[in-house]
Amino acid sequence: MGEPNEQPPGEPGSPAGRRSRRTAGRLLLRASVPVLLVLGTFALAVPFDDAGERLNGDFLADASAETPSHGVESFFAPLAAHGTWVAHPRYGFVWIPAKVPQEWRPYTLGQWLWTDRFGWVWASDEPFGWATYHYGRWGYETEYGWFWVPGDRWAPAWVTWREGDDSIGWAPIAPDGPGLAWGFPAVQRPPVTEAWVFVPSLRFAQPRLYLYALPVRETWRSLDRAPLKWSYSDAADLVDRPFDRDWLRRHNGQLDVPASTVDFVDEPAAAKRTGSMFRLFRPEIARGEEPLPVPPKLVSGPSGVKPVTIGERAVRQLAPPPPKSNLKVPKGATKPLPPHAREAQPAGP
Repeated sequence: MGEPNEQPPGEPGSPAGRRSRRTAGRLLLRASVPVLLVLGTFALAVPFDDAGERLNGDFLADASAETPSHGVESFFAPLAAHGTWVAHPRYGFVWIPAKVPQEWRPYTLGQWLWTDRFGWVWASDEPFGWATYHYGRWGYETEYGWFWVPGDRWAPAWVTWREGDDSIGWAPIAPDGPGLAWGFPAVQRPPVTEAWVFVPSLRFAQPRLYLYALPVRETWRSLDRAPLKWSYSDAADLVDRPFDRDWLRRHNGQLDVPASTVDFVDEPAAAKRTGSMFRLFRPEIARGEEPLPVPPKLVSGPSGVKPVTIGERAVRQLAPPPPKSNLKVPKGATKPLPPHAREAQPAGP
């Protein structure tokens, strides 16, 4: 099979230089001040929500109490139980999952939960999900397969979104520079085209979403039919709200979408869902001093681990030519231009 597609067209992000990395210190979670500035910035980043619902103010709340700071080594032992830490020439070290199903991709084994505070939060069914879907970035290389790069900033889910033609798609955000994934990403795009997961709008809020995911080989077609995009705006508390649950009700046959409440706990073992309560482990990760610690039992390269690779490839299918019109232009008459061509004509003097 061919190589995965590494540059899907039309993704958000500037080709200019990347933002400077944060040099030190802890991420401080603060109450949203000023609210109007955050709301205004966020409203501009939501292209397919209804204008009357953007500024309802129901999704910002006071930040949780300050929690003790942890270093990046907080990820080492918990993730080592579910995969392997591997040295990487660009990112320093990465984590590769083990014992995952065939055709596995990030953000597939779980469910999207609506919360008034953070918008859509990814609720993973995997034991490592508290870390790998809320911190850091996912990358893909043929030699390494899927791998996770640790980061310090928490998000409801580090994904970018597409919507259209009664389907909703999301994909993990790739690492945007060398080293670990510190701070806010300068570029928000997937590592490969095959990272996109599309489901019918009717099924979006259902559990076990992998049952409804469209085939990987149809990814390009889904992208072509889903032109509406959304990506994060930087703010103290990141809100994952490309659309709200009222918008979803109007696009899923008016099915009810219950709201969940997020509560943060002190250890991964206490993270679970109980009814409408979603308990998440969210340690505050500090960058710390250089050189950074490295994971114990670090494998020197991908040859020492079985990679989780993409099986089915996305196929770029050319759109069929438009049908020929049966209308005949009278002899000597000028053929009318199609609408898109007329719009492209230069204005007259």
